[in-house]
Amino acid sequence: MHISIGQSASFGKKVLKNISNTPELDIEWILLEALGESESSYIITHHDQELTLDQQERFEAMVRRRATGEPLAYIFGWWEFHSCKFIVTPDVLVPRPSTEALVDEAIIKIDALYTKLGRKVRVADIGTGSGIIGITLLRERSDKVERLYAIDVSPIALKVARKNAKLHRVDSMIEFIEGDMLKALKGRNIDLIVSNPPYVPSGELSEVTNFTHQACKVGLGEIERMGLKFEPQAALDGGDDGLKFINQLLMADVPVIYEGIGGEIKHGPI
Repeated sequence: MHISIGQSASFGKKVLKNISNTPELDIEWILLEALGESESSYIITHHDQELTLDQQERFEAMVRRRATGEPLAYIFGWWEFHSCKFIVTPDVLVPRPSTEALVDEAIIKIDALYTKLGRKVRVADIGTGSGIIGITLLRERSDKVERLYAIDVSPIALKVARKNAKLHRVDSMIEFIEGDMLKALKGRNIDLIVSNPPYVPSGELSEVTNFTHQACKVGLGEIERMGLKFEPQAALDGGDDGLKFINQLLMADVPVIYEGIGGEIKHGPI
């Protein structure tokens, strides 16, 4: 039996009511994805439209996955960041709003360095993951960035970053480097480092399926905590105190802008 868009929305909201902090928004996104639409108004204006069998199966499959706490970005295979779509797989972290703030801070710093140095800036994105930080910086400041070095210890993550770079047509401006933190920059002259390093304390991460008050320390909501178990653990685990990789970044001899515990954007060491 076929069901309408309105009936699907009601069903989905009930399923996700105790799972997501934003069940209505989640179902809206899932419905749009199942329907192949992009405007929220479509759901309102086509409330009585029946889903095809294929659309219904896709919708129900996505709702079931979301009910387990799986992030929408993995279910869809993409996510929006800084008003642009990026490919996202379980091999990389889900883009978060706090990381958009990191990009905004980096843009301000690039502008300042461009003026101060009197030339284009060389930027390193350490722990690039899906590449969203570096790629967005190039999209926003291609006239002020000479070269971007995208560094990650994971070759699988770098494959995703390369795909995103090609998607946004900035791959010619990026050197992808498989390597560990600052060691990967040896022999290269860099003006600025940006990074969203692993910063969740190991003890908290090991209890990811049963987070309590401790999760508040890393600034995550309930649904995000549920979703952490689906994300690459190596990209989250910041060691005993969450500072294992941040302390390494602070050993750099150039300005560093990074996302720290609680999603706070910080500057260092200069």
